[in-house]
Amino acid sequence: MFQNPLENFGASGSRRIDIPVIVPNGLDLDRAERIAMAAVETVQGRDTSRAVDAFYDAFGGDSIAFTLRFWIAFHNRESEFLAARGEAVKRIKHAFDREAANRNIGAGTLGSDPCGRAFFTGWGLPP
Repeated sequence: MFQNPLENFGASGSRRIDIPVIVPNGLDLDRAERIAMAAVETVQGRDTSRAVDAFYDAFGGDSIAFTLRFWIAFHNRESEFLAARGEAVKRIKHAFDREAANRNIGAGTLGSDPCGRAFFTGWGLPP
C-alpha cells in the first residue's frame, strides 16, 4: 500500500528537485540557508511561480541538515532534471566557496551519504 500519492511527472509538467545540504555546527544556519536559496534562484528551467524552500531535516554529530527544494518545468526528459539538479549543486558550492573566501575560512567539501546521495557540507570551520 502506498503511503504517499504518486505524481505523474508527464501530466503535471513540473518536477521537484531536492538538494540535501549539511551545515557544520557553529555556522549561522539562517545565512547558509539564504546563500543556498539565492544560489538556485536562477537555475535554468526553474519554475519561478513556486518559491525555493528549505526544510530542516536532522541533527548530525557535528552538523545540521536541511533540504533545499525547488521545481522545474519538466517535459518527460530525465536530462532536464539531471541538468537542473547538477547546476543547482554547482551553484550552491560556488556560493558557499565565495562566502568562505569573503570570510577568509576554508572552503566546503562535497560528499555522499550511505545511499550515494550527494551533499554539500557547507564551508569549512576556521582552523
